[in-house]
Amino acid sequence: KNISLKTDIGIIIDTVKVLIKQGADINIRTKSDQSALMLAGEYGHFKVFQELIKNGAGFVVEKPTNEH
Repeated sequence: KNISLKTDIGIIIDTVKVLIKQGADINIRTKSDQSALMLAGEYGHFKVFQELIKNGAGFVVEKPTNEH
């Protein structure tokens, strides 16, 4: 099973790289206000975390304010 897990993590990292290359917003937040960086850290995906940081993911991202 370790081989399968390593392969799955490799696929995740490759997917992250492709999404970044295609211009995905790496600082976008979920409805519960979590970023990809936060989720990578929470689930222990250190290599994904590193890839996001390497490509400019912010630790603190200001949410836009609704000014009326």
